[in-house]
Amino acid sequence: MSCGLCRSWGLRQQACSKLEYGGIEKASTFVKAYVTKRGIKLTLSYLDTNFYHDFVQFLTKELEMTNGTVNNHLKRVKVVMSYALEKRID
Repeated sequence: MSCGLCRSWGLRQQACSKLEYGGIEKASTFVKAYVTKRGIKLTLSYLDTNFYHDFVQFLTKELEMTNGTVNNHLKRVKVVMSYALEKRID
């Protein structure tokens, strides 16, 4: 079984196994909230520094997360993104 973020990009368990499954599943909830709030379709080509800064702003200002919590979620999202890039999945 894979998390919601992995499933949305067609990935399997391999990406989730690099970090705890529950943590990636939780991070994917925030990515989905970001996508819904911004009204965008998230693809790997969309993930650049503009996305990064806007996503951090979303987590800190709109969801009122601390920097440590934001960094933990970013770490998990980066694992899934790296795996998807490695497998050339968009």
